[in-house]
Amino acid sequence: MDILVDATSEYLCKQIEAGADAVQIFDSWSAALSEKSFDEWVIAPTKEIVHRVKVKHPDTPIIGFPRLAGAQLDKFVSETGVDAVSLDTGVPMEYAQKIQEKVCVQGNIDPHLVVSGGTAMTNEAAYILDSLKGGAHIFNLGHGFVPQTPPENVAELSDFIKNYRRA
Repeated sequence: MDILVDATSEYLCKQIEAGADAVQIFDSWSAALSEKSFDEWVIAPTKEIVHRVKVKHPDTPIIGFPRLAGAQLDKFVSETGVDAVSLDTGVPMEYAQKIQEKVCVQGNIDPHLVVSGGTAMTNEAAYILDSLKGGAHIFNLGHGFVPQTPPENVAELSDFIKNYRRA
C-alpha cells in the first residue's frame, strides 16, 4: 500500500503541475471491504494521499470516490480531508444532502439511463438537480459511461443540464 500511496500522490501532483484544476482519487473496490478493512485500506491511504498533495498544492480541490461505500461515505468525508466526494448511483438523495452539508458532492445519475436517454433520463437528472440544489454539486454519472452509450444521448443530457432552471 505504501507504494500505491507514493505513486498516487506523485501522479496527482504531476497532474496539477500539468494544469489540472482538480484531481480525483478513485477506489472502485471499496464496497468489497468490511468496516475495519475500509478504514485500513481506503480511509488511511486516502487521508495520506490527500495530505501529501495538499502540502504541495493546498488550493487544488481533491475529489474522493469510494465507489459503493454506502453508509461509510460520511466517515470517509470526515476522516480523509477530501474537498468533494463522488456518489455512485446507489446513494439516496436524502443521504447525499447530509454529505453535501460537509463537502461538495458529485454524481450520481445511472449511466444506463443515459443509454436509454429520453424522458426517464431527463426526469432523473431534474430530480438530482433539484435534490442537491441546497449546496455545492457537480452533476456527473454514478460511474462512467458504458460502451453502448449513444453520443446523442450524452449531448441531450448535457443540453438539459445547461438549460435546466429550478422552480
